[in-house]
Order: sequence, then structure tokens, then C-alpha cells
Amino acid sequence: MADLLSLLPNIEISIHIVAPGSRRNEVFKQISRPVFAVMEKGPLAELCSYIPHESVYELAKENRLKYMTDSILDEYSAFAEE
Repeated sequence: MADLLSLLPNIEISIHIVAPGSRRNEVFKQISRPVFAVMEKGPLAELCSYIPHESVYELAKENRLKYMTDSILDEYSAFAEE
């Protein structure tokens, strides 16, 4: 994620890491590392959210998914400081 943001500094996208619930703490630990805290756009922990892959399966079952905006991910996303 950090490489993507560094190589494409003008890109305006939401970024998420999808991983099993059992890896939640490890995801936050890694994106909160000091090396990712000094990025041009800000700390990676503030730019990148975590979504449990179980939630992606739940969301995929939504009948009206194709009519929803990406803001639906806000319900499933968590950031390191939460």
C-alpha cells in the first residue's frame, strides 16, 4: 500500500487491507510501523483501513450491492486508532 501511494502521489483512492479476523492486530501493528508514519500523504495507519475477510463475504451476499457506493465499506472498515 505504501508503495502504491508513493509511486502514484496524485491518486485519490480509499485503501483497505482485507485479512482474517485473527490477523487484525498484526495488520494494525504492521501499518503503524515508524517507516510508514512519515509518508507524504500522512501515516499509513490513517490512510489504510482493515476489513475482516468475513465481512467481505457478508457484503457479497447483499442483493443490491451493485447499486451501492463504496461508502458501504465504512460500515466494515476499522482504522488502527479505533
